[in-house]
Amino acid sequence: MKKYIFHLLLSLTFLLYCGNLDRDNVLDPKNPNSKANRVVLVELFVVENTGYEYCNTALDGLEELCESDNYRGKVLLLEYHLKKDNLNDSFALPQCYDRYVEYEPVQSDRGIPDAFFNGKIERVQGASLDKAGARYDDVLTGLTGKKSYFRFEVNKQVEGNSIDLDVKVIRLGRNKKQDLNLFVVLYEDIETDLHHYVVKKIFQPQTINSIEPGEVKSFYFSDHLISIQKMENIHAVVFIQDQNETTMEVYQAAKF
Repeated sequence: MKKYIFHLLLSLTFLLYCGNLDRDNVLDPKNPNSKANRVVLVELFVVENTGYEYCNTALDGLEELCESDNYRGKVLLLEYHLKKDNLNDSFALPQCYDRYVEYEPVQSDRGIPDAFFNGKIERVQGASLDKAGARYDDVLTGLTGKKSYFRFEVNKQVEGNSIDLDVKVIRLGRNKKQDLNLFVVLYEDIETDLHHYVVKKIFQPQTINSIEPGEVKSFYFSDHLISIQKMENIHAVVFIQDQNETTMEVYQAAKF
């Protein structure tokens, strides 16, 4: 009996000791010093069949940078196609236009191609044939390598043309954050040049009024997709964005 009590006390002491150990995993939300590498989200608005090369130049420059050794895994690209005047773009969606209006409500200030980096933190409009890549590179150089205090866990299930996403938003660090929107955007890799990140669906954003350090919030998204060539080429980009209309800053993004 004494031996049993001794081992019980020893076990309790061990558990108490372990409970007081420093949580030094930087991705552990219970660690007040937790943080993650920040991924830059680039949202590019284009129109096909313009008769000019500017949109193709923008897409080519950004795709090349995203796939380069310098930025692979650090940058995500979304390609929003718009319908403009009499120009036909078979990939255009009303949701893409609505997204553009969110970023630029003044019609006279819109003009494609138009690229937004981490929300409205940086913007590059137009694309000169000889300088587009360099302009994007300058912006990305200044935005990559930073830290974020959010990370995501996503369970994606695809069956036929239906997709289901269980999304967990995890707050890292030691500070509370308020007034956020959670976005989930689906894109398809058409597997042709300049069509690797074509937006096919923008889910209704979910409001996060506040999230405490160490807190995990769960969300569910589901849809049946049409006009998809290959469901295995559908990817989900999850990102969290500030509601501040001036910056609309994207604090973290991830692809699943």
